[in-house]
Amino acid sequence: MEGRKLERIKEQLKYETEVFRAALLIAVATIGGTIGLLLGDHTTLRMILAGAGIIVSIVAVLSVVRQDRIIRELLDWLEDNDHDRL
Repeated sequence: MEGRKLERIKEQLKYETEVFRAALLIAVATIGGTIGLLLGDHTTLRMILAGAGIIVSIVAVLSVVRQDRIIRELLDWLEDNDHDRL
């Protein structure tokens, strides 16, 4: 029983780490694109797209923070239960 739970936690940790990486890449790419839009001419379309980029960036950063917390909780569980090997 304990072995199955350990394997499930390990798989969940792998999944959460992949989601973390994807969210981080999305955040960096979106922030970069938004900065690029803000550095150009200030047309209405560019400002609308930059505003949308800012909103998406905030959501992506919040997702990264959430994933980080989940990963840390899983690692703490593994550590508390004396499972040093991943």
